[in-house]
Amino acid sequence: MSPTDRVPAIRLVGRDVVAGGSGLVLATLGDDGRWRTPQGFATAGLDLPAMHIHAVVSDEARRERNRDIDAAWLEDALPVIYELANTTTEFTADEVWERLPTKPREGRLVGALMRLAQSRGYIEPTSRDRPSTRPRTHRRPIRIWRSRIRDAPAALFDPPVEEPAARAA
Repeated sequence: MSPTDRVPAIRLVGRDVVAGGSGLVLATLGDDGRWRTPQGFATAGLDLPAMHIHAVVSDEARRERNRDIDAAWLEDALPVIYELANTTTEFTADEVWERLPTKPREGRLVGALMRLAQSRGYIEPTSRDRPSTRPRTHRRPIRIWRSRIRDAPAALFDPPVEEPAARAA
């Protein structure tokens, strides 16, 4: 809900105080300067229940924040795949999940991580799959990935780790 879609608690309409959501008249300012109920009773005041106040975050701001968090997570998690690809000929996303130091904001980011590792030349997909071992996936088939760096000369692939000085800048 955007800030412009919010319904006010009350509105002042002419001499009436109106409930924002229902449009019911709560009180009317009389000629004598006193607020009166729709039944004509003079009021001692108007009470509003305590309101919950919170910051309103736009959808665009939320998307931008998530984009930044996800990009940082991908770079931080990439060494997990690099290490697996250096020590294992074939593996699945299950093995990546087991080794992740921090879990992603959304599970589907592991797929993005696998594609990032593929684009960096660390791994390649095979045409094979096997049942997942993670309980929440209910043994659905998942792709088997093959290392492209395990037996490659070390000089071809630099590890995906930034120097501490570069990260601080």
